[in-house]
Amino acid sequence: MSKTDIHLEYQARNNIKYSPRNQWTMDVLSMKIKRNFLLIPILTALLMALSLVYSKSVPSIPEIHVAYHGFPLEWLKITTHIFPEGPVNIEIILLGFVVDLVSYFLISCIIVYVVARTKH
Repeated sequence: MSKTDIHLEYQARNNIKYSPRNQWTMDVLSMKIKRNFLLIPILTALLMALSLVYSKSVPSIPEIHVAYHGFPLEWLKITTHIFPEGPVNIEIILLGFVVDLVSYFLISCIIVYVVARTKH
């Protein structure tokens, strides 16, 4: 077989016309896959936002209130000056943020996979 014959056979194979039912099935499966890939970052962002509900206060100087937010690792530090009133300092702890983001991304992937498998 020459390269031309292989190329013509490849083109003939790719120009197969599917029946309307098969085409509809392939379109539906494609939409479900796209929806699942869109659901993963949305679920990750939702879990990250929910992790901000958990907070831990650290005892410090009486004029300063320090609170850490995030779960399982703290990734947001909020420092409030009580007396004299001053600006609120907000700091993102990068290592905790990245670890939480990766862990919540993996949890989201597992959740989407389990839900997709149980629907079939």
